[in-house]
Amino acid sequence: MVIGISDYTYADDTQLYTNCSAIDGPTTAAQLLWHNDDIDCWMLSYCLKLKSNKTQFLWLRPPLQLNKVTNV
Repeated sequence: MVIGISDYTYADDTQLYTNCSAIDGPTTAAQLLWHNDDIDCWMLSYCLKLKSNKTQFLWLRPPLQLNKVTNV
């Protein structure tokens, strides 16, 4: 279960972030991608372009927990 997605929005940068357990990693990543699509649609409606080739996922976990995260 995803606790919630928050964002930081700057003039030329938007960051989405959330926290989750290692088991919920794939579900959380999918939900972040879904929100990324929403942002892309919103930007297109204002004649802006989301550079999807610059989109990155970053997993921050303690070393003992990081090995529990599966690749998505």
